[in-house]
Amino acid sequence: MGITTRSKIVRAPASRVWSVIGDYNNVQVFHPFVESADQMTEADRGVGAARQCNLYNGSSLMERVVEWNEGTSFVVAASPQRFFGEVRGGMRVEPIDAESSRVTLHTEYTPAGGFLGTIADVLVMRAGIGYALRRVLEGLRSHLETGAPVARRGRPAKEYTIHLTSEPIAVPAADLWDLLGPGFGEVGAWTTSVDRSHGAGEPQFEGAPFEERVCQVNISGYERMTERLTHYDESKRELAYVVGEGLPSFVLLAQNHWTIKALDANTSVAEMRCTLRLTPMMGMLVGALMKRKARSSVLEFLTEMKQYAETGEVSEAKKKRLSVLVAPAAAAA
Repeated sequence: MGITTRSKIVRAPASRVWSVIGDYNNVQVFHPFVESADQMTEADRGVGAARQCNLYNGSSLMERVVEWNEGTSFVVAASPQRFFGEVRGGMRVEPIDAESSRVTLHTEYTPAGGFLGTIADVLVMRAGIGYALRRVLEGLRSHLETGAPVARRGRPAKEYTIHLTSEPIAVPAADLWDLLGPGFGEVGAWTTSVDRSHGAGEPQFEGAPFEERVCQVNISGYERMTERLTHYDESKRELAYVVGEGLPSFVLLAQNHWTIKALDANTSVAEMRCTLRLTPMMGMLVGALMKRKARSSVLEFLTEMKQYAETGEVSEAKKKRLSVLVAPAAAAA
């Protein structure tokens, strides 16, 4: 019997990972080769629960749970396939700390075809199964980060990264952190790209003010966005968030990671790393343009942040935008 195992560390609590992998009949949200899954038994989880996985290549696979450890792991037995006799596979999640986990996938199988099947297993199948398990783990990581279903057929998404550091800002690092961390929900008070903002939801990280912020944005083609915190560390003055709502469907991930660093007692900088992940086709067509626009927006954000942090005054662009927003309200009154 062949055994193949692959593991990956993901930036999500074990409980969050289990909420995804333990949702037994929604495997398609993170599995890059499964188009849909049909529930085949009255039970939707636990020993005996069965599903039919409909694959993008037109075939299907029946899987029945043979082991189930709520919150940590499960094992399924799959229907025989062309190149395999008995097949079993499982998923397990183990906490590493409050914000990260290790996910392990394993597949046990008996090659069909006797001696020739054994040779084929050594030469080809083990590598193919290892590749498939890695793609499943990558799909899970992507879904945990974005909340969006993984790209069809496991095609690699187009990813762009922007890494920028502000000019030195003449305020202590603790003060700059207060603006970005505890003040996460008040960004609409000083940046031109956001008209209004507020925090919402119970915080998921120690010290965080809430779960996400809701923004009414001043961006052509967009109106409302939600940005959910995925990391928050007061001691390191770090936070990260993903855009949860408000972006077109071809944007699989829009994530920002901020770090505040002290240069001296009264001077600090903000480091920002932005990651954009787009579907393959749209990434090829508009990815470079979106990256340029995102970089320009971040530079404007950093400039406005520096002015507001140092002076308490918003930029001229923000003042003009506020006057536009106030005028209709004044006319109505």
